[in-house]
Amino acid sequence: MRQDYLTFGSPALGEEEIAEVVDTLRSGWIGTGPKVTVFESAFADYVGAEHAIAVSSCTAALHLSMLVFGIEAGDEIITTPMTFCATVNAIVHAGAIPVLVDIDPETLNIEPACIEAAITPKTKGVIPVHFGGRPCEMVAICQIAERHGLVIIEDAAHAIESRTPDAKVGTIGDLTCFSFYVTKNVVTAEGGMITTNRSDWVDRLKTIALHGMNRDAWKRYSDTGFKHYQVEAAGFKYNMTDIQASLGIHQLRRVEKNLERRVEIWARYDEAFAELPIETPSAPNGGEIHARHLYTILIDEKRSGMDRDEFQQALHERNIGTGIHYVAVHLHPYYARTYGYRRGDFPQAEYISDRTLSLPLGVSMSEEDIEDVIEAVGQVLKASGSTTFSGASKIDREHITVVSGLPRSGTSMVMKMLEAGGVEPLTDGIRVADEDNPGGYYELEEVKCAEKDSAWVNSAVGKAVKVISQLLETLPRNMKYKVVFLERSMQEILASQRAMLIRRGHRGDEVADEEMAALFNHHLRELRAWLEIQDQMDVLYIDYAAVVEDPLGESRRISDFLAVPMDEQKMAEVVDENLYRQRGS
Repeated sequence: MRQDYLTFGSPALGEEEIAEVVDTLRSGWIGTGPKVTVFESAFADYVGAEHAIAVSSCTAALHLSMLVFGIEAGDEIITTPMTFCATVNAIVHAGAIPVLVDIDPETLNIEPACIEAAITPKTKGVIPVHFGGRPCEMVAICQIAERHGLVIIEDAAHAIESRTPDAKVGTIGDLTCFSFYVTKNVVTAEGGMITTNRSDWVDRLKTIALHGMNRDAWKRYSDTGFKHYQVEAAGFKYNMTDIQASLGIHQLRRVEKNLERRVEIWARYDEAFAELPIETPSAPNGGEIHARHLYTILIDEKRSGMDRDEFQQALHERNIGTGIHYVAVHLHPYYARTYGYRRGDFPQAEYISDRTLSLPLGVSMSEEDIEDVIEAVGQVLKASGSTTFSGASKIDREHITVVSGLPRSGTSMVMKMLEAGGVEPLTDGIRVADEDNPGGYYELEEVKCAEKDSAWVNSAVGKAVKVISQLLETLPRNMKYKVVFLERSMQEILASQRAMLIRRGHRGDEVADEEMAALFNHHLRELRAWLEIQDQMDVLYIDYAAVVEDPLGESRRISDFLAVPMDEQKMAEVVDENLYRQRGS
């Protein structure tokens, strides 16, 4: 075990930075001045933007960007829950309402389709966060913004070097905000930058960044002579100093060389961890440049033998510092309390949030440091006795897994998923398959008689059984249940039900859709209220459309809920809506 502690995110500062800071101190001018101007010009050239405005932090950059666009109280700004709280806080401080949407679990970036689904008449903008240095799907996001007239403010705190296949990050959105915090790829201790091609915004950005004054201190007190200033807005103290810029000037000159080193470390990790029971970051898409700011692994307790926090503590005890990026924003008490968010709102973000762990990836790391990290990860996994998934598993012996929902809601498909994942279904084989459900029904006729005869329940322990929603109340209360409840659009349920009746020789219109929908909705409201007070039942609500659109993500949710090792990949592979005709045709 290494003797000294490997700090996560230690900056790499050279003699050039030290000399530049000393020069600034000796110059007699340490506030905002000529070196800030030099840094701004160099950064604009590096990114390829027309303008760069240096500020005190990326948080300040985000706040100013919203103000200059004209974001007002009550406006909605869409962003990701997988970000540092500063992204959302800036929205709040601008007076707007943060609207969170889920992520792509492969890239960890905001999902464009979720952005469009969340747009309302109050939506004024979107803040895509380039997580870990991987660029977001900016073509899709720009198309959405153009269709709906939204401003794009990019949070590029991790993404100084990043590039999409089409353009450099910093030149795509209306405004882009960068961070130079001490752990970032370019360091000024504290600091940020706004880039934009909108010349009409530059003067206002600089004004409100410094108390609303129309001249900064350098322009007022330099050797060109004293100049009076006018306060044109109730601004902020968001300016960068020449001391900070002195670091940034030289950090920026080494940014590409440093990226090459992080790519090397990244590759070493990928190779070393390839066969271990942890999940490593997915590769960048073709044509992308990934800034390689964070190397995040996923620690799943079922595979790794311990949860993420235990894994992090074990590395700490071996003198390896790590980070967590991030606890999903909506899981923090302030945002849950203020905006009504709760666990379950963003399942993909929550899956990552519960498992993510960032390993050291700094250019100041020596070869010995890299080997120490690799060795420590291996030792922790070995000590945990972890193994990868190796076959079918039974549910906790104290529980019965129940798959439930309205008729035609997809319950049989979920039963098939559970069987593929390693959970034995309890079924009598009656109506195994027919024209309506070629994939099979997974029925157990005895369920319908539970009120009179519940002898079958004992044989259901450790297995999965299908119980339609109307019969949940008949299940014996002396057992423990984990209920996976399928939800789907009422329109599709009614269309599917009608099509099934027609295929079976009925007219299909004996009951009006409006009447049937009212009955179903009333039943669901009462059932939800009833489930909330059932101590013997834990419930996971699953949306049928989400299963079809993201079978792997929903398989993970089910596996996590049941708390047993399951073959999530095989679960996802059996999802085929053609086997369970839920579309009414």
